[in-house]
Amino acid sequence: MKKLLFMAVLWLLFSCKKENPAGPSAVVGNWRLVYFCPGSLTTPCTLLPDSKTVLLRLKADGSYDNVFTNATAQEGSFFGTGTYRFVQNQLLVRPALSSHTTPDTVLVQLRNDTLWLRHPAARYTYTRAK
Repeated sequence: MKKLLFMAVLWLLFSCKKENPAGPSAVVGNWRLVYFCPGSLTTPCTLLPDSKTVLLRLKADGSYDNVFTNATAQEGSFFGTGTYRFVQNQLLVRPALSSHTTPDTVLVQLRNDTLWLRHPAARYTYTRAK
């Protein structure tokens, strides 16, 4: 019985998917938009076709921007350009063209090469650009 329990525990330990802890250095890089969901959780998401590219560039210096290829900002721009700070699985975003005195808070989830960003105004799914 003890052997069976030991084997079951080992199987559970090694079969679970490991989620990468999102951290400041883990999110730095170029991210290609896959899905963009404007509005609330009930609003349908839009899958960006392969012919269009929206690239979110989160830079090590704390700045970010978007690069569009055959796409427009309305098709998934993440807060234009600006600066960000990473604090406890959240990005505190300060868009360059904003009159807000406090940063927008964006929830972050990172698993392998997929990045999910969630804000009350929109949800985004990215894959790490190659």
